[in-house]
Amino acid sequence: MGILRFLLAGVAAIVALLLTIPVMLVGAPFWIVSFLTRSFRTLTRWAQPGEVAWTELIDFVPEVGWKNRGLVDVRVREARSFKVSTDADGWRGSRSIDECDMVVFGDSFAFGHGVDDEDCFQERTSGLRIKAVGVNGYNMVQQLMWIERLRDRFAGKTVLWMPFYGNDLMDNLHPNFRHYRTPFVRSSPGGEDWEIVADHVREEPWPFDPDPKWWGYDNKIAEVCTSSYQADRAYSAFAFLVERAAAVCAEVRSPFAVVGVPDVDMLDPRRHERLRARSSKPEAFDPALPDRRIKEICDTLDIPFLPLSQALEVDDHLPDDCHWTPRGHRRVARALEGFNDVVRLTSPASGFEQPTDVASNPDAGRGEPIVEAS
Repeated sequence: MGILRFLLAGVAAIVALLLTIPVMLVGAPFWIVSFLTRSFRTLTRWAQPGEVAWTELIDFVPEVGWKNRGLVDVRVREARSFKVSTDADGWRGSRSIDECDMVVFGDSFAFGHGVDDEDCFQERTSGLRIKAVGVNGYNMVQQLMWIERLRDRFAGKTVLWMPFYGNDLMDNLHPNFRHYRTPFVRSSPGGEDWEIVADHVREEPWPFDPDPKWWGYDNKIAEVCTSSYQADRAYSAFAFLVERAAAVCAEVRSPFAVVGVPDVDMLDPRRHERLRARSSKPEAFDPALPDRRIKEICDTLDIPFLPLSQALEVDDHLPDDCHWTPRGHRRVARALEGFNDVVRLTSPASGFEQPTDVASNPDAGRGEPIVEAS
């Protein structure tokens, strides 16, 4: 009886195996395709640049604090990762300073944080060759240091300085950015003269490492939009730095101008009440104040000024982020192309006399309003 059961079980197993062969033959192509697809995805991930935090792309630099490493080719880890490559000097972009017509100095906006290389504004112009010298987290003192160090490289080219209202103006007054030590400006006891301080800058972290969630970003935006003592100091320091940069550019005959970068919260009326509540003088809060104050300073120094608040909309910024979308970068590229003509025509360094129509109309040469599909 036991032998019979064993034989029957063996026969059943053989029949079941035979019956599965057609199924295996039918399913084999699908299994093979699935296996090859998974293998291809794995190989593709291996071939693609590694994904890292932006802080892994920087090296310490004496006096300045940090800068981008040269010759990197990676994807930066964010809510939406983005591809970043740099040249031998550590600057992003497909061309060198020597090959460009315009050099733009700034922070993460000049760097193009949040978008792939090909979507950055310097890659989206139709004819103007731009090199962006930008590093995440920079204040204007650090940006000025590169203007001074690279002066011979950009001699004769248009130079644009792109301060970000969100934190650059206030960060100029502080010795650190989170736990990174930064050069800053310090005023004399009378508050009339300014000097750059950098002797504290070293690799050792700043002893007070605030939680990034509470480091006061919104407060800085609110304060530069308020007529207050803090804001007055920030704009006075701005004037000192811009005048110094303009002098450097004049010495190498480079037309120089300022491009103001607003924070997205300043462009969105729905967010104004939240900022107003963080101001030291809520009744004096005015999101248009930075453009006005900076224009007044630039007019006094005979420096052309372009407020990007005229070119950008709220939807030109990444979700839950102050940085620009690819569409925002395209709009900035268009604005800079038109502004370049104004700068070169009006700057004493260009050797041209200022045309009457440009002198009477600061918007001349900027082109028609930019209208693009989302």
